[in-house]
Amino acid sequence: MVDFAPALRQRRPILAPSFIPLSFTGLYSLPATPAPCRAILWLLCSALFSTGLQATHLVGGNVIFKHVGGDRYLLGLEVMVDCYNGSPAAWYDIPLFMGMYARSTNSLVDSFSLTRQPGFDKELPISKPECAGEVAHCLYLVRYSDTFSFSAVQFPDTFGYYFSWERCCRNNVIVNIVKPEEAGIAFMAQVPPFSTQNSLPVFSKLPLNLLCIGNVFKFNFNITDADGDRLVISLTEPLQGNTNPALTNANSTPQFPLLLPGPYQPVTWSSGYSASNVMDANPVLQIDSASGELVVGPRRVGDYVFAVKVEEYRNGKKIGELIREMQYKVTKCSGSNAHEYDRSIDQKVFTAYPGQTINIKLEFNDLEKDSLFAEATSSLFDALQVPAPLAVFDAKPGKGRIKATFTWTPDCHHAGSGLVPVTIDVRDNGCPFPTITRVVFYVEVLALPLPVPPSGVCLEVVGMDSFSLKWQQEDPQRFVKFFVIERKDAASQWWQAVDTLAGKGAMAWTGLDTQAVKANVCYRVRAGNRCGGQGGASDSFCTGLHLGTVPDRPVWYNLTVNDRGAVALTWHASQHYGFHHYHLHRATNTGSYISIALINNPMDTFFVDSLLNTSANYYRYYLAEENNCGLESPASDMANTILLSGQALAYFNQMEWNPFDLWQPENYVIEGLSQRQGMRYAVEIGIADTVAEHGLETGSDGLWSYRVAAVKGEGSDKVSYSNTLVLEQQPVVWIPNAFSPDNNGLNEIWKPWTDFVDDYLVRVFNRWGQEVFMATDPEMAWELPKGVEGSYFYTLHYRSLTGKIYSASGSIYLLR
Repeated sequence: MVDFAPALRQRRPILAPSFIPLSFTGLYSLPATPAPCRAILWLLCSALFSTGLQATHLVGGNVIFKHVGGDRYLLGLEVMVDCYNGSPAAWYDIPLFMGMYARSTNSLVDSFSLTRQPGFDKELPISKPECAGEVAHCLYLVRYSDTFSFSAVQFPDTFGYYFSWERCCRNNVIVNIVKPEEAGIAFMAQVPPFSTQNSLPVFSKLPLNLLCIGNVFKFNFNITDADGDRLVISLTEPLQGNTNPALTNANSTPQFPLLLPGPYQPVTWSSGYSASNVMDANPVLQIDSASGELVVGPRRVGDYVFAVKVEEYRNGKKIGELIREMQYKVTKCSGSNAHEYDRSIDQKVFTAYPGQTINIKLEFNDLEKDSLFAEATSSLFDALQVPAPLAVFDAKPGKGRIKATFTWTPDCHHAGSGLVPVTIDVRDNGCPFPTITRVVFYVEVLALPLPVPPSGVCLEVVGMDSFSLKWQQEDPQRFVKFFVIERKDAASQWWQAVDTLAGKGAMAWTGLDTQAVKANVCYRVRAGNRCGGQGGASDSFCTGLHLGTVPDRPVWYNLTVNDRGAVALTWHASQHYGFHHYHLHRATNTGSYISIALINNPMDTFFVDSLLNTSANYYRYYLAEENNCGLESPASDMANTILLSGQALAYFNQMEWNPFDLWQPENYVIEGLSQRQGMRYAVEIGIADTVAEHGLETGSDGLWSYRVAAVKGEGSDKVSYSNTLVLEQQPVVWIPNAFSPDNNGLNEIWKPWTDFVDDYLVRVFNRWGQEVFMATDPEMAWELPKGVEGSYFYTLHYRSLTGKIYSASGSIYLLR
């Protein structure tokens, strides 16, 4: 064990590296190592002491940095090596020295001696034992580490530090970088200032790195962070570092500048490859930035290098970074295609209330018809983590197809636990290793909503000393399991539960209470759900105030005909305790009343009666109110609309209307609007009159719209309008039959005289059919004609103000 005191910490001489061959006796003598791998490693051991050879078996790895307490940290390095490919005389450092650099100055601060930890040596999982002969492949994971003190006093740089280790050389069979056997490898990680305690993220899951052509491969490194920092995961450039075996020192031995600061040189990619296109694949190699799940669909045999960067953020600020380098071997496999299933289930959230059953059915198919096995993991299956009832997962193994069912009926104590993941892993027995399809969905148990307060309460006497309490329960009734009856004296503030009724359908209660019938005693009702939660109380009803009380008659506020030909009605809100609904009735002209609406909200005092013919009829209305016990109020006053009718006579419009009876108007106002010229017309009419005339002048607009307003009076906003009436003056046309352009001042010109016309066209022809005059302007006259004295023929075409076409023709006599 290394002494933790900084003064006694083993340090590597920075300018005088010492490389000592590492004995593989302890490193590769694990019982789990397959026989082929052990044989190769024995050959490696025979050549270990040939100095000056490069370690051309390096595959990947990463720095380890873990806070263990106080200012003490575990600093380490994990290195992955290829058992088969590389120099038979590959060696390792004993001990291994790692450099520490200040991020602010990019300079070497210190170096640390790391000891190999044989207890952490592992042969990486490749395949099932029975498939091992299908491809020659062997990877080993070696770990170096020791514990050191890092304090902000000793290392005060407020920009933080980075650790790195680099060495030559890589596995010589790599296809996506140039001259891999000459390319070094560098591992580095950034840490925050030591005033901030932090552990680097950890790749918790041992990597699988043997892939099959044509099989979409998914793998999650299970990257975790002991500090709970937010992690952002991405692909990045693998680092070649400063190591270059082509350079030599004074002793003509390879030069390894292992303790040089960054930035570190990235690898040189072979043509067509990059960090975003690591291998020939569809989909290309990619990694989810949040979950760390890696996906790739390889299409070409080979060994491919790539690197994963993990950035950690705390309170929105980046504090650290870790890079793990990896290498994937792609080979031809006998059969490992992905399984087919309904992908909409993956990452889906299923919700339920206590008492509801979640039932999820899944089906997986294997194209190679391999045997399929399914298992589920979740806290919902563990009685030590979740109280009963537990979830059930049912899946029987199948050949080529497997069906599975997840079932769970949560109870009240499961509510409010948040999203609980359920992981389904389906694997086959294909070679060289099983294809595993993972589906993850989430289950959430929602807290039962509290029932809404009961409504429609009716309190009425049913006997000498008894009465009944009835109510209604609005949706969602499916959550209601019981009702609580509460009682209090009218003068008291305190309510007391006197009975509980089980079942959502129990919405009536009969009580025997002599005092209640004779005195003023109040009752109310609450609904409760299956988890015991009680909702709000209903309105309270008191025997002395509300028993047998008939609602007051409703009072109108206003009614009016709107621009869309509908009637808008308003009234004053009910003040009655125990309101159930308004009942609205309508009659057309002098006809009988019919029911047109039940309005259940006492504050809903506005109603629009549409699809009416307000231009031909007037309408009468009355309103009544009914309480929860079925008692109906007296009918309101009758309210009627104003129907405006009229006719257009020569140069004046005549109008009349029926009286408005809802409230007494102070006067009527006739409002008119010229449709063509935009002129307005308004005149007040006394309340005793219901007729009016509007005179028009020659040349004025003959198309007018009118309406009548019944006005309550000054200071009131009550105005009731009639329907809109449109009146059109018919065209007025006078055509002279002779004229004498002889300069005597009489009948010098000829033209038709018109009023209230559109699209005017007049033409005059001589006796030989030749046109001698034409005009489209009614003001344009035929004067000083070229024609001679005699008869002429004219045609006249024009439109009314609303588009009706008229024609006229005749003779004209011209006198000289």
